[in-house]
Amino acid sequence: MKNHKVTALLFGVIVTASAAKAQQPPPLRVNVPYTCPGNMIVVVKHCEMRGGAEVCSLVKGAPNGPLGNEISMPKAQAAALGAICTTQGGPTSQSVAGPAAGGRGLNPPYLSEMPSPDRVLAAMKTNDPRETAVRQIWAFYELTEIIKTLMGDRESSRTGMLPDEEKILRDYLAAQYKVSQETDKAFPTNKPSEDLTYHFSRWDPKFGFKGINIWQFFSDNLQSQFTQIVAKDNARYAALRAEQKRVAAQGVSADPQATVPRVQQGMKNDPGRVALRRCVESGRSEMECLSEGLKVGLKDLAGGDMVAAITGETAPQGLRLTGSYSGSTGNKIHLAFNQDKVVVTCGPLIAASYPYEVERAANQISVKISISPKPLVVAFRPDNRLAGPADVAVHGLVPIGHGGGGSSAPAYQTQTQTTTRERQIDAAEAQNYAGTDAVHQNGMEYSVTEQVTSTSYEPAPVANYQLPPMAPKTEQCTAGIMQGSSSSGSVMESLTQVVAPSAKQKPPVPPGLRLAGVYAGQSGLRIEFREDSATVECGETHVAQTYSMQDNNGQVLLKIENGATPIALDLQANGTLVGSGVVDVAGRLVTGSTDNALTYAARNARCAVGTLTPQK
Repeated sequence: MKNHKVTALLFGVIVTASAAKAQQPPPLRVNVPYTCPGNMIVVVKHCEMRGGAEVCSLVKGAPNGPLGNEISMPKAQAAALGAICTTQGGPTSQSVAGPAAGGRGLNPPYLSEMPSPDRVLAAMKTNDPRETAVRQIWAFYELTEIIKTLMGDRESSRTGMLPDEEKILRDYLAAQYKVSQETDKAFPTNKPSEDLTYHFSRWDPKFGFKGINIWQFFSDNLQSQFTQIVAKDNARYAALRAEQKRVAAQGVSADPQATVPRVQQGMKNDPGRVALRRCVESGRSEMECLSEGLKVGLKDLAGGDMVAAITGETAPQGLRLTGSYSGSTGNKIHLAFNQDKVVVTCGPLIAASYPYEVERAANQISVKISISPKPLVVAFRPDNRLAGPADVAVHGLVPIGHGGGGSSAPAYQTQTQTTTRERQIDAAEAQNYAGTDAVHQNGMEYSVTEQVTSTSYEPAPVANYQLPPMAPKTEQCTAGIMQGSSSSGSVMESLTQVVAPSAKQKPPVPPGLRLAGVYAGQSGLRIEFREDSATVECGETHVAQTYSMQDNNGQVLLKIENGATPIALDLQANGTLVGSGVVDVAGRLVTGSTDNALTYAARNARCAVGTLTPQK
């Protein structure tokens, strides 16, 4: 009842003010504090479609107090906030320093847009004190990075920063230090200053958007200057940044509950540790999870995927294949597929990996492999077999002659020697050898006989093996109808069996269609597909499940095992996944550890299925 009264009161204020204004209100701003009559702070958290109408959720409260429960109202009514309230980024807001001493403008002029520390602290407030501190700390970091970037060549030159830049940077660093000191004392086991959830380098497209919408303070012109300096005409960076800006504008990344997994008390949450922990919680093998944690951690440390930046190759998305397929007769071609590449073997040619594409046209699925001199195109049949041409030309390399030992390289081998020696000891130490015949007494002197083992390193020649010389050759092979079989386990599975032989071995992945990439819906349901599993995520609950795919005359059906309620999805021609109903996800959270294992607590969640779109 209380919420209904608050809604009615707020609605009355909005309607009255809108009628008085008699003008079109400015666009509604999401996750930006509005200062309304009566010194009330109102924040629009998000807007969504409900029953055919767009509805927004709002919270309100005193400027320095907690925000209340969420209030829902039609977006048309919520939009009137802009007519009677001012925003933190509105024209009445103050810059960080205003005019410089003596009434002169700030130098350089871009500094006039820098927000004051108090304004930053207010804009980063949430209902969670620790979350507020984390956002405030990294907001000041991003502001200092923006100043350093806009300095251009002066950042690394002898001229350095100008006096106004130095003053504003000093103010930001002082405010950041104060927040860190105060909140680290309040949360000693989970210090906000060590939380890297919102730490992005200036070259990362998520900078200024993910979790902390720092760009709310700045004009489009200043943002354009920043992008030009950082991207240096890099079209890919500009496109990724535009996507992050779109997401931030929708309010998706402003809610930490929606985008960042909640950190269990006392646990570190840098990106690498979070990825490792979530992987283990989903039920995947510890070796897989260790590898994933290292990969994510290195990517975060480098400020992005350095391999992709160098090679230009990105992770595959959409339909893929798995399994080994061989030609039916004659000089058979052999194709071994994984999520990334296909290894092609033809006669005496050295096996080589190639990129491939899985395409859908009408009711037919085809696979295009980029071999030379001409790409190989094979059809994927509903019975999980491939159909290709009878004769295939494959250009590659063949060994000529033999490899063998090359020049010797210096190396060392250990030599262990054991010798016997006599050592003089005193009467006190002689007592330690009582009852043995190791001690010899000569008057008042004692000695003991000991065996001493020493290790030395002796030089030893080691021959370097050299690969045989290669020559180019084009070989003719037969494809025809190719029956598939399960591929041998991955390198990670083999490594797991070596270091942990008692670990449960995964069943082989059957040959056929697979998916790659992440698909997400508006309800919070998110599914990440790999070659052997799909991680189903609903809010903070996640679990890895096996899945299967079937080509039903061009209609691709997908089934994810999920206990007693499997998830059925249809892969559309436009690349989206469509399902119906709701899905119950039974997961677990890491709560701690014993001497030998991690401990978990059960966690369940329910999400609507609907339409899932591929995520970049």
